[in-house]
Amino acid sequence: MILDDVHWADGPSLIVLRRLAHQVAGAGVLLFVTFRDVGPASSLLRVLPDLLRASVVERLDLRGFSLAEVREQVGKDGDR
Repeated sequence: MILDDVHWADGPSLIVLRRLAHQVAGAGVLLFVTFRDVGPASSLLRVLPDLLRASVVERLDLRGFSLAEVREQVGKDGDR
């Protein structure tokens, strides 16, 4: 199950997500959740620490590409 842009979710939806994350362990379900860095007013900040404590949760932090990395990806660096 993929849930995208969870940083936009409201409080009740995040409570459901938290419960789901704790209940899927051993159920043969992959729950893939994406979110962006959030501001201090986000409901996600209140739920995220509890989600990360779940034994089945793994966090993978990604960052955007630099301009040089973008050029390399699109083949504009002269090496291709």
